[in-house]
Amino acid sequence: GQCSACNDGYELKNGVCEKGGSKDLLYTYTGVFDETTMQDERKMIRFLTSGTLNVKQAPSNTVKIFAVGGGGGGCSGHQGGNGGGGGSQTINIALEERSYDIEIGSGGRGGYGKSNALVFNSGINGGKTTFGTDMIIVQGGKGGAHPSDGEGGSEVIFEEKKYSGTMGRVTTCNHGYNAPTNSGTGGGAGTSCYSNVSYNGGKGGSGVVIMIVE
Repeated sequence: GQCSACNDGYELKNGVCEKGGSKDLLYTYTGVFDETTMQDERKMIRFLTSGTLNVKQAPSNTVKIFAVGGGGGGCSGHQGGNGGGGGSQTINIALEERSYDIEIGSGGRGGYGKSNALVFNSGINGGKTTFGTDMIIVQGGKGGAHPSDGEGGSEVIFEEKKYSGTMGRVTTCNHGYNAPTNSGTGGGAGTSCYSNVSYNGGKGGSGVVIMIVE
């Protein structure tokens, strides 16, 4: 005879109880990561440094992946520019039971200050962030120069948190703002103090890859 109901861990297919049902994601990661359960019971996994994701059991549902590149460093000197934010991308994919390489873009170093406020040091570009080699590739933000900000991504909101964009300029006589780690935000420009000194540009924030599992 055919089944009309199944025990836990089994699902009804064409009148037959088969083992299956919803599968959770089982994985390991060789880099630094953290995992939290959100209020709506979804899981958020943040990949904070480069490494390899090994999927031991793929989840039944597709996952959402957000990635942002490293932010550029800010320029030093009078009227130097802020670092640009890292590029960002969001995709929905069905994970397979295989390995995925993840590269987290570094934040660009800010330009060094000088004893002369009219001598400028541009910030360093942020590094690119990738997932699965070519499934996601987002570039880092450009370092700030004189007199313009570095090119890069605009501020974006993902799961109620801000990423990319730039830290903006500090007040006179101070080093540029350093961007938070794993934010993809560009570092702030350093400012000058009178005519004889300029301050360091701020460091850009490193990138991040975030996976949302239903």
